[in-house]
Amino acid sequence: MAVFCGTGRPLGGSWPERRFTAEEVEDARREVQPVLEMHDRALQSAGRQFVETLVGLLSAAFPPSKGTDADAALKLELYVIALQDLPPDLLAQAARTALRRCRFFPTVAELLGAGDADGVERIHADRIKWRNNIARDLGQAVVPVPKLPSAPIANAMDRGAMPEEPWPC
Repeated sequence: MAVFCGTGRPLGGSWPERRFTAEEVEDARREVQPVLEMHDRALQSAGRQFVETLVGLLSAAFPPSKGTDADAALKLELYVIALQDLPPDLLAQAARTALRRCRFFPTVAELLGAGDADGVERIHADRIKWRNNIARDLGQAVVPVPKLPSAPIANAMDRGAMPEEPWPC
């Protein structure tokens, strides 16, 4: 059988459809299940305590702000609400990036990389999409993908119109 231009498809048609046995399907599901479990672990939330610790460490690294203790408590609560559902590894990476790039304490948007092609929210959404692809193949439930804000900065960077550095903070 002749193959057209290295595409793997035979000339003048497609490969004959192969029927898999129930045993082959079950073997494939058993092999893929650990991958799905790995994706689920990567999506686990950081939680309140992790975010409080992260914000405390960031506070030590940046100049103090002019505000009362009540302001600081409210700010901490806002950071917890905004960040606690994201995976700890992504939040830790965002904090390391903020330490390298920011002169002042980063806002939630700066930590999340709002508008960044490689921002925390975008990476998290991509992880969920990968997990859902595997779950669909296994016939399992999918996780809703969060709606991301429009990314004018990322779109401009994709076109090469804006430099990657410096961060706006």
